[in-house]
Amino acid sequence: MNNTLAFGAFLEKWGDQYASLKNTLTRLKEHQDILDKFDIGEIYSADELDIWVEDWLWLQSKFDHPVEIMFFKPYWVPVSKYSYDYFVDLSEGINSIFEADYISQKPYSWVQGYSFPTQLLLNTAPEKLDYWVDTLLLQKELDFDYFNDFSLKREELAYRGDLEVEPVTFEEVFDTSIELPEDDLIITKPPINIQDSLITINHVNVMAVGLLPFDNELELIMDVHDYHGEREDSRIKCVRDMVFYLREHGFKGINEFRANIPDTNTEIYYERNCMKITNPSLDLTDRFKLAFEELKNN
Repeated sequence: MNNTLAFGAFLEKWGDQYASLKNTLTRLKEHQDILDKFDIGEIYSADELDIWVEDWLWLQSKFDHPVEIMFFKPYWVPVSKYSYDYFVDLSEGINSIFEADYISQKPYSWVQGYSFPTQLLLNTAPEKLDYWVDTLLLQKELDFDYFNDFSLKREELAYRGDLEVEPVTFEEVFDTSIELPEDDLIITKPPINIQDSLITINHVNVMAVGLLPFDNELELIMDVHDYHGEREDSRIKCVRDMVFYLREHGFKGINEFRANIPDTNTEIYYERNCMKITNPSLDLTDRFKLAFEELKNN
């Protein structure tokens, strides 16, 4: 379907609402300075809108990824010039301009972000506009509900084992910021000491736990400690869960934790850039050492 035909079909279904949107945009243009404060940017005039909606409908028809196909609706109209960041939903009565926000973390997703109440703006008395804007700007700073919902979904998938957790990286594991004596040449290659019943690795962040096999069961026997106190999450059942948890909560602020591997005598203890693993099996020792060497020499 070409642009003109698609636009005609759109008007056939949403023509009345679209005409109402044009009238609203004309009134909103008088408050462009307020829209700028909310990062909405310059909006289209009623005369400019048709050609951009035609282009948008064409672009939407080319979407082939389920994430975009399921998120973007045929009755959403882009209103911010030269971008597809802000839309009006014609099915909801032109009451607001909302942001389409892409979450670039797995599971990748589009969400409806901040929603600006256009009708409230248009119906607010001029003498009350300054107060209204200040109040709304404060609310906008606190409006993270959509991201909280995404984070909860992401956590649910991760702890269920349905979210891929990437292997730990050199930068995550090795703390190269620690000042060592001048004659110590291993600042970027922290030492590892392996004895029969003890693995000790120094100058590392807590993410060193990710050098253990991801599918290894893990049981916290002491809550994670950071600069704010103790953190607890009973959903941590394996090394993969722990790595996910540490990334989500900011691993560099975590200075202590203790865990064991169920049904074994193996205990893992981390405190202030030093990790110790007591009573590891021979297989665990070999796999940990291999992971350490591969990451160190990568």
